[in-house]
Amino acid sequence: MNLQYIYASQIFIKIEKIVTSYTRNPSKNWLGRVLSGILLGCSYLFRAYMALYHFCYRYRIFSVHKSQLPVISIGNITVGGSGKTLFTSFLVTRLSDIRCAVSLQGYRSVLGRRRIARRVSPDMSAKYCGDEALLMAKQFQASAIFSGRDRIGAARLAKRWGASCLILDDGLQHYKIHRDIHVIMMQSDDLFGRNAFLPLGYLRQHPKHLQQADLIVIHESDRSIFQQQVRQIRAYSSAPIIGTEVCISKIIDYHTRQEITINTRKVGIFCGIGNPNSFIHTVQSFGYEIIREFCIADHEEWQAPLLEEFSLFCKSRGAVQLLCTEKDAARLSKIRLELPIGVVCASIQITTGQSEFTQFLHRIRSLL
Repeated sequence: MNLQYIYASQIFIKIEKIVTSYTRNPSKNWLGRVLSGILLGCSYLFRAYMALYHFCYRYRIFSVHKSQLPVISIGNITVGGSGKTLFTSFLVTRLSDIRCAVSLQGYRSVLGRRRIARRVSPDMSAKYCGDEALLMAKQFQASAIFSGRDRIGAARLAKRWGASCLILDDGLQHYKIHRDIHVIMMQSDDLFGRNAFLPLGYLRQHPKHLQQADLIVIHESDRSIFQQQVRQIRAYSSAPIIGTEVCISKIIDYHTRQEITINTRKVGIFCGIGNPNSFIHTVQSFGYEIIREFCIADHEEWQAPLLEEFSLFCKSRGAVQLLCTEKDAARLSKIRLELPIGVVCASIQITTGQSEFTQFLHRIRSLL
């Protein structure tokens, strides 16, 4: 088996690990000092660009569209997965008595590359509308899910559909449309993106923008350090803070869509999400032994030959089941592998701050 071929798509992940190993202790080697200097310079440039971008919209140098609907933004100040789409789904579920519409960017899809907005139907392909949009369209058929770069167009379509409010997935940096409520997601294991802007760290906005938040969510929070993290955030914001965790609600067979029970603990997992470590940790926390993980870039299309090789390798090491996320399942073609594919259906639970979240829901309803 050619493992180099299987993991060729992870080249950028490996490069990131190498760069990180050098830049965390730059004083110990000349290459670390050079890389740190280059990345630091680029980081300052990116920070200046984002500051200028925000300034132009704040002082109306660029126009801001005010929608006829209340707009709820769910975003983060860092890049990578921090549970935005999971929390969006959770919020739509908790607002089931309201006609909610959701707008997603549709990353790495046809719609995501065009300045348009289209309503997503469950029979569309992930390549056309985006994996997250397709997943939500299948989950919430009573709601209107829109995909595409044109968020203003999505707001107009949502109003025409009869929505009571519009939820923007990944909307914190989308200044072109006025947002009435901000939810900011923060990943528990790295609240401030290594305290540096891209590409040295993971910040895309300064933490001072947390002061915009109406609710801050510490995703996958650890109760033992929750209060310590709250004190760190309080340096920038006085907004209510809640903690959440990811739970496996069920595992379904990819082909039959029926719930399954896995009798063995040995599994192989594959995923292409913003924070693969989160999925790995969730699977491990439920007692599964991971024989091998196969991670690709977020939203990247899966290649059947790679998965076939990966399945054969896992089977040779004693695994009898492969596991992936719902988001990955949305990007899979109808393929048959040596091992069956189980789709992990995850959900969010509030671990800390239930009363603050209830008050937040009341505030949303007060805008309608």
